[in-house]
Amino acid sequence: LTEGLHSKVKEMLIAVESWISREELFENIGLSNQSKNRSKFLDPLLDIGWIEMKYPDNRTHPEQRYKISESGKRLLELINK
Repeated sequence: LTEGLHSKVKEMLIAVESWISREELFENIGLSNQSKNRSKFLDPLLDIGWIEMKYPDNRTHPEQRYKISESGKRLLELINK
């Protein structure tokens, strides 16, 4: 399972255990807060549903925060086995 995941997926899922801003998330996993990193690392996890947004109807909300979803928690459990 872990062979098919990007190396940052596990780090990101752990970092979003509670609501966190994108800036804090990227800082915690050693990435700069740039749109290319959002597109490469965060957006796919949002699209899959492993991470959820606090304001899903407004991706650019000034108070936007991210948190691991239930399916993301299940994936993390599988990765950690």
